[in-house]
Amino acid sequence: MKIIARSKNGKMLKIGDDDKTAKWLFMTEPVQDFVNKNTIVVGDEVEFQQENKNGSFTITNITKKGQVGSGTSAPNKVASKTDSGISTIKNYGNSPEVNDSIKKQTVIKTCAEAVKALAGQITKEELPDYMTTLYDKLLAKVNE
Repeated sequence: MKIIARSKNGKMLKIGDDDKTAKWLFMTEPVQDFVNKNTIVVGDEVEFQQENKNGSFTITNITKKGQVGSGTSAPNKVASKTDSGISTIKNYGNSPEVNDSIKKQTVIKTCAEAVKALAGQITKEELPDYMTTLYDKLLAKVNE
C-alpha cells in the first residue's frame, strides 16, 4: 500500500493502491509523531496496522516498506482502550519487570485523569487518599 495523500491537519493519511480505492485513516498521536519525525511522505510504500475505534479506522503502527523496527514513537505501549473505555494491558515481549512498570505507570496516569473530574469537589488534603485508593483498586483490577 502507498500513501496517496495527507490531511491538512496532519491527523489522517489516505492509503491504498490507487486514488480510487484508497481509504482515509486516522493516526494515533504516536504514529503522527513518527510520521513527522521519519519523513514518511506521499508516495511512500508503507506497511501498517489499524484498529476500528468507534466506527472509524485508526492507524496504530506504520513503517516504510522494508524498514526494520516499530513505526511509532511509543513501540512498547501496552495499554489500549476498548470500546467500553476500559484499558486493557497487553504484553509485547518485554521483561516482566518492564511490563509491571508500564502497568503501574498506565494505572497512575488513569488515576490522575479520573481525579480531574473531581476538581472542586475534594480538597487538596483529601486528594492523596483518593489517588491511593483509586490506584490500588485499578491496579488490582488490571492484574486480575
